Amino acid sequence: MQSKLRIAMVAGRLSTRASGVKVTVEGLSRAMVDRGHSVRVFGLADEAWNSGDREKWQGAPAMALPTLGPARLGYAPGLARALDKDNRDFDLVHLHGIWMYSSHAAERWAARNHRPYIVSTHGMLAPDALRYSSWNKRLVGALYQERCFRHAAAFHATCERERDEIRAYRLEQPVAIFPNGIDRVPVVASPQGTRRKLVTLGRLHLVKGLDRLITAWANVAPDFPDWDLCIAGPDTDGTRHRLNTMVAVDDIPRVSFLEAIFGGERDRFLADADLFALTSLTENFALTVAEALLQETPVISTKGAPWSGLETHGCGWWIDHGVEPLAQTLRQAMAMSREALQEMGRSGRAWMLDEFVWDAVAARAETAYRDVLAAAGTVTALPRRPSS
Repeated sequence: MQSKLRIAMVAGRLSTRASGVKVTVEGLSRAMVDRGHSVRVFGLADEAWNSGDREKWQGAPAMALPTLGPARLGYAPGLARALDKDNRDFDLVHLHGIWMYSSHAAERWAARNHRPYIVSTHGMLAPDALRYSSWNKRLVGALYQERCFRHAAAFHATCERERDEIRAYRLEQPVAIFPNGIDRVPVVASPQGTRRKLVTLGRLHLVKGLDRLITAWANVAPDFPDWDLCIAGPDTDGTRHRLNTMVAVDDIPRVSFLEAIFGGERDRFLADADLFALTSLTENFALTVAEALLQETPVISTKGAPWSGLETHGCGWWIDHGVEPLAQTLRQAMAMSREALQEMGRSGRAWMLDEFVWDAVAARAETAYRDVLAAAGTVTALPRRPSS
């Protein structure tokens, strides 16, 4: 029987404002506990965490520390102290996300205690991501991020494309590839009405390509009067206002916007849809695709996300960037019967249950952790601190 691992997961914000990274840390930490391991999560507190998200957290036991200064740096002086308090209780650290103070805290803890750490970049080394706030990344890189990269025992990528992005950054450590996971939730019962829905869900940002989606929708909407487009997600930089203005100025019909939605409401939103669209310029994984498929909703995804399996599993389309290919695919999909789209959706759910639920993903993560420990000279978990 293999030994129990003691794992520290270090991340940025743990509230719902952290979107996909929060969901991943919450799900993976819980799944590792379910496999019999000891896990502690360390992250950053914000207004949402202090106003109710703390009580909604469903992962391993978590400590969220207050921050000082600019939010994008995530400077939490208490984070390093919190890790040091239990410094002999962890076999390794799994760092989720980069370009924040958490990278410095994890690297310094590992150096002081001679323990390894693995880094999940969460798509933050993609070319488009590197161009965003590049001046801030150069500063953080010089202060501590480059040192964090150099001293990492390994990296985690969700797909081959993300591994290639890590290599393009000239990082040569081993890269473990396994996807982000999803919860094994039931399909939400959805009564059929006369209207049909195309939806998208996620953070509203320029990199999501939503202007292209609206333009493509404007091209096809007149031919499909029984369809509506609904865009849901938190607005981080004024993108909703720009998109609303675009819809109003061009008099584009039947487009609506919703705020961020979570939990059962999120599942219901996806189950009620006939079709889901992901139009991002770049994504390392795009959890929303998996969530839509789990609710038996077929997906159109650009090749900015690593979802070529949509076509091989018969549950969607993986298309080139641009308004024209998107409009052409929308026209094809929206002309299909409800029954045909539902059959594609059922194929998608079967695929998700086979490869992407958390119990399967956590088994692959455990293998990666044990490989890191073996390479560091510790095949089994490190000895516990003697009780005093």
